[in-house]
Amino acid sequence: MYPQGWFSVEDQYEYRRLVQSLPDGGSMVEVGVWLGRSLCSVADIIRRKRLTVYAVDTFTKRQAAGHPPLLRGQREIFLANVRGYGVNPQCYTMPSLAAARLMPVVDFVFLDDDHRREHVGKEIPAWLPKTRLLMGGHDYGNPKEPGVKSAVDAIFPVVSAEGLVWSVGMA
Repeated sequence: MYPQGWFSVEDQYEYRRLVQSLPDGGSMVEVGVWLGRSLCSVADIIRRKRLTVYAVDTFTKRQAAGHPPLLRGQREIFLANVRGYGVNPQCYTMPSLAAARLMPVVDFVFLDDDHRREHVGKEIPAWLPKTRLLMGGHDYGNPKEPGVKSAVDAIFPVVSAEGLVWSVGMA
């Protein structure tokens, strides 16, 4: 059973397809990890492909919509969850835009933190120079988070979307 979160079965299917497309020994960053549900859903692929994983989050949340308050720190719970699935990410405990300045270039950047249009509109350009093969994210088309789709569509003329997961290849 995966940790609490908002990643549906359909979202997991698409995320698995994207992570599976990465080269063996490749790398990925997930920005906005909450308690690790999405990374746990691809843990078997991460292990099989020997992917380097970076996790970016401020790790300051004590509660999230629809979930009970955390009894321990978010980072502690996140790491226990993903390590329980055999994934040992390198954590950047900071905001997305700060992490983008420090991060090495990776094969895949997955954005799922601040969903406001103005933030996503800054986040995508900050992460593009760090993205080798694929950029994507969560909550595209979510009526509760209209800023994601609005910002993504303003930057990319063609976007692939399945469930609430969007992606763009870096050809």
